[in-house]
Amino acid sequence: IGRIDGSLYGKARLVDLVAYDAKGPFLRAPQVALDWRPFAYLLNHVDIRAATAQTMTLQRVPAFKVVNPNAPLLPNIDIDIGRLKVDRLISEPAVSDERRDLRLTGTARIADRRAQVTAQLVTLAGDSSQSGDRLDLVLDAVPERNRLALKLAVDAPRGGVIAALARIEGPLSIKLDGRGDWSKWDGTLAATQAAKPVARLQLAARDGTLSAKGPAELGRLLGGVPGVLLDATTQLDLTARLDRRRAALAGSLRSDQLAIVPSGVVDLGDNRFDDLKLEVLLLRPAALAPNLSGRALRADLTLNGAFARPEV
Repeated sequence: IGRIDGSLYGKARLVDLVAYDAKGPFLRAPQVALDWRPFAYLLNHVDIRAATAQTMTLQRVPAFKVVNPNAPLLPNIDIDIGRLKVDRLISEPAVSDERRDLRLTGTARIADRRAQVTAQLVTLAGDSSQSGDRLDLVLDAVPERNRLALKLAVDAPRGGVIAALARIEGPLSIKLDGRGDWSKWDGTLAATQAAKPVARLQLAARDGTLSAKGPAELGRLLGGVPGVLLDATTQLDLTARLDRRRAALAGSLRSDQLAIVPSGVVDLGDNRFDDLKLEVLLLRPAALAPNLSGRALRADLTLNGAFARPEV
């Protein structure tokens, strides 16, 4: 930070802000207006009243280091972001093949038994003949008020900013929508990649139990061996009972080559498996390796302990 005007413990103006990774600077902003309460972090609370910038430049895709592979996927921390806004987010050609200008806005209020998030990323009008990046997210989940609203729309064109940051092969389009409340919510998720369907799922939520059912060519996104085993014949039928960052899983994932039936608990707060049983059936061994032969090869696994190195 080149200079700080105002109070570092409340309202401040950060001048010449530069973000670095192990390779050097990747993000620059001439000025950022910040209103926050940093001491709230001592109480496991990220309290940002507002963070706004007129211009911010993303010079390249950042290369982050993994500092703790056992850090919780859903940490026990409250997050409040009253207002996040970047009027012009400039993506340099090193990120997305050509310069793209976008606008970013959002809010967040996340605590135990409450998740309220809105985010919008849109490409500003320009001379480019390519289609633009777009992300719209609305999540309003407050069980005590019987409230659940969830909508997501993503357009990630080939060579775009979202595809670069997510390290995926565009073009990818995702649309999730539904109606209802916490006690009964029904929706759909449709995803296409390069104009070919990836998933067409029926979604449901019933008092904290989530389910997804339908075709999902997961291998198309994963590539490699999963790309062969989880091909266009893949059918998803899974349920997850969520309670205090723990998910009790049941259901199945099946293709013509492979079947996986999970049963047990995944702790997203401690990143641990808790007696997670997996029934695995390899229906066509030759799909895994040409010189592998057999009939209905089966494995019954039980996983316990940390995600990074579980006991199996």
